[in-house]
Amino acid sequence: MPPRKQAPRSAVPSATDGKRALIVIRLSNMTDTTTSPQRQRAICEDYCRTNGLTIVGYAKDLDISATEYAPWDRPELGKWMSDRASEFDAMVFWRADRLVRNAGDLTSMADWSRKHGKRLVSASEPNFDVITATGEGIATIQAVFARMESEATRARVMSAKEARRKQGKWNGSSAPYGFSPVPAPDGGYRLEPDENHVRILEWADAVIGGKSRFAIVEELRAAKVPTPADVNNARMGRPARGNPWTLQAVTKILTSRILIGETVHNGEVLRDDKGAPILRTSPIMSREKWQRLQEAINNNVRGQKSTQRKNASMLLRIAFCKCGEPLYTKKATNKYNKTDYYVCYGRQKGACDALYARKDRLEEYVEATLLDRLGDEEISRAVHIPGEDHTAELADVAELMRKTREERRKGHYGYPGGDEDFEHEIQALISRRKYLASLPQTEARTDYLPTGQTFRDFWSGLTQEDKGVYLREVEFKIHVTEMTTRFTNVEVTWGSTFEHMLRRVAEHS
Repeated sequence: MPPRKQAPRSAVPSATDGKRALIVIRLSNMTDTTTSPQRQRAICEDYCRTNGLTIVGYAKDLDISATEYAPWDRPELGKWMSDRASEFDAMVFWRADRLVRNAGDLTSMADWSRKHGKRLVSASEPNFDVITATGEGIATIQAVFARMESEATRARVMSAKEARRKQGKWNGSSAPYGFSPVPAPDGGYRLEPDENHVRILEWADAVIGGKSRFAIVEELRAAKVPTPADVNNARMGRPARGNPWTLQAVTKILTSRILIGETVHNGEVLRDDKGAPILRTSPIMSREKWQRLQEAINNNVRGQKSTQRKNASMLLRIAFCKCGEPLYTKKATNKYNKTDYYVCYGRQKGACDALYARKDRLEEYVEATLLDRLGDEEISRAVHIPGEDHTAELADVAELMRKTREERRKGHYGYPGGDEDFEHEIQALISRRKYLASLPQTEARTDYLPTGQTFRDFWSGLTQEDKGVYLREVEFKIHVTEMTTRFTNVEVTWGSTFEHMLRRVAEHS
């Protein structure tokens, strides 16, 4: 909340007959239909027509709280008061609480209106008067009650929101991308996956496979896919704004815990009385897959931009030097030598003596090796079958127990009944830990499904960059054990998908 300023003290007094009216409209929440801007405007305009006032303008401040912003601090009304006070004689508003919500602001506005010869007019409260001392006193009492009503309303709203959060229900804000509010059987609304959740799952698989989030953003922009904001605008019947997708938007979606159904408030996962996470919606992926997705995002070359280039480097994050450092591409800088090279990153740091490997020869060697060993074999698609592993949940419970004990050590439970609250929360977490520890543990497995396409045909349809994305997805790697400008020795790590295909090749031979 910005610091409050004093009401403006300088303006040119009106020398007219006092018939010029500025209509003041304010709304704290755009979803509030009871005091809608249209209704406020219609009532004020009707008052002006009935009382012979000429409307000279509108000060419309929407999504502005009168509790947090004094009249002179509001975007529209503030400009009229400081820069255009000579253009009107009266402020007309639907009710006094549209102008102010506390006695201090009412007193300041009464002072300002007397100093500048302005009238403050409530279109629906005929007894509203700040000219006489008695009238101002009555208006001040009304403002005090308005403030009390505002605070009580705020408390009720916050309490209702907290109750809905604990029940895993939707609070009415913008729905997360991939989810839509649906009526809950016991009242209110819950979030459930909508048609866009399929797109999130596709992104997750692509990122786990090594695809850059920048590449996903570029595809979304090219396809003109509506952004989360425009999806919500369409749901609310508002026009689309057409803003482009951003890396931050995609990352926010892929890192949200709502993908596993959990409710987060103030950065903490909300839990029930037994210490279990409160589910806000039906999970669209397993916890184990969500963890792999977070690891892939964290290991993603810090979001390095991916572009489809004719000369893209196929072996980035696939080719490694004998020292263990990755190889990167070094562009030719000599006009007589147009050859690009793969260079050890350790050499740049002075920690490796390996020379260069010609980019074209190393990539040709990898392609020839793959096509020679796997070219005529039917390509397999690896499908990860998650196991049942509650290690991450046990770690979450242990961390929550640590935080709870730390809060007690800092005195956060030093109130009457605090010890009982602490014991209740700790015992709930202990029970949750015992329950998780008692659940069976099963290992994850990978199944390999046929695709009906040979590796050679599949490979020929990929761009140079897509080949690199695919090789990272199947965890194919090469280590260059000897590297000079003339020859290169390579060791191959095939990865589980290719090893499965190689076993089939051996069975056929």
